[in-house]
Amino acid sequence: MIIRKNIAISIEEKDIVKGKLIIPKGVTHIGDGFSFSYTSLKKIVIPNTVKYIGNYFCYDCENLEEIIFPESLILSGHSFALLCFKLKTIKIR
Repeated sequence: MIIRKNIAISIEEKDIVKGKLIIPKGVTHIGDGFSFSYTSLKKIVIPNTVKYIGNYFCYDCENLEEIIFPESLILSGHSFALLCFKLKTIKIR
């Protein structure tokens, strides 16, 4: 995962372990186009340190089924989970 100044810029296939991506604590923002067309991605867990999510978050992740958001999330950009047709569950914790 590429992180600069507490902003998660992008991920790589190796960041997805058994279909799951866990964004590390300390990340405060998720940049535009963060996860783009990852077919192995099934679940994303976002820590409570994240306040903002950019545009095109999880764009075209065709096997994504679940996203867990923190209650602390303030703002999410447009085109969230666009073309993620298997997305069944969005949890806020």
